[in-house]
Amino acid sequence: METKYTCIVCPRSCDLVVFEQDGEWKVKGNSCPRGAEYGLNEHTHPKRMITTTVKMAHAKDNHRLLPVISSDFVPKEKLKDYAAFYSFPYDHVIVDEGQDFGRDGIENAKLLELLHDAVLADAESKASFYVFYDELQSVQTDWVPKFILNAECRLTLHRNCRNTENISETATSLLKKSENRTFLLTAGAITGKIPCLHFCEDVGSSISALDEILDGLKRDGIDDIVILALRTVDESFLNGYAADGTYGGFRFTTCRKFKGLEADAVVLVDFTERTVLKDDMLFYVGASRARVRLDIMTMMDNESCKRAVEQAGETGRRPMRDLASALKCTARVHHKGE
Repeated sequence: METKYTCIVCPRSCDLVVFEQDGEWKVKGNSCPRGAEYGLNEHTHPKRMITTTVKMAHAKDNHRLLPVISSDFVPKEKLKDYAAFYSFPYDHVIVDEGQDFGRDGIENAKLLELLHDAVLADAESKASFYVFYDELQSVQTDWVPKFILNAECRLTLHRNCRNTENISETATSLLKKSENRTFLLTAGAITGKIPCLHFCEDVGSSISALDEILDGLKRDGIDDIVILALRTVDESFLNGYAADGTYGGFRFTTCRKFKGLEADAVVLVDFTERTVLKDDMLFYVGASRARVRLDIMTMMDNESCKRAVEQAGETGRRPMRDLASALKCTARVHHKGE
């Protein structure tokens, strides 16, 4: 059995895999010995530093909280034993990406419940506790936390304040509408440029097309650009071309790692047949990071496009253009040597 972790020792954020071999735990995916040590510790005996603030007696109102950190690491399973609820320093707590709490270890530790009880311990206070979540972005977890599902008050935010109507339509185009999910509504969103699906014949034409896309965005005055892979960095066609998490001076990372962030323009690479068949949520996460411009790159041929179009419930005689139409995109073909 293998367990995956993301190393936090340095900004490279290596994707670690811990597995058992001959009765011993092994680590692969690390770029340095510190990564291997982190993976073993995280799997066998995870620890955390405690950072918090404490109230200072006799201090002025605007200086009454003092940031502190524990003098040593604390075993993760003991964290709640160190939580002094009676002196919790905050009156209002906002939790973002609440869907990411849907894991066995987190559920068993009841972290959301503990935070909720700490904030609202005083029934007469005017404290508040909010959790924001998007079930469509549950790509890191297996389910929406029970605390959220059982909450007494759940409100749905309908207005899209991040991106254009065109981008939101593309981002939700692959989601299975039959599953009765909540979709990003476009009411009130501004219209913008229709996203483009770029068909490339091979890695060479993909690199040329990517350079052309980036140059075009820069000519349009857009500098906040990120390149997101729908696969791992090692599996991406950009592996070997990007260096230190950048390509052409712009950030290159995966959709999973960029979840929760946003950029004016997103170039989504490594779109495959699997994206349509299995990774609809991951596509939604990546595409919805874009605020005003979205370009998608693929090396799918006619046959794979035809299968993907049929899976998306569309039919037609031009598989590439039909796939672009299913994604609410325009289509452009990049040939070898262009």
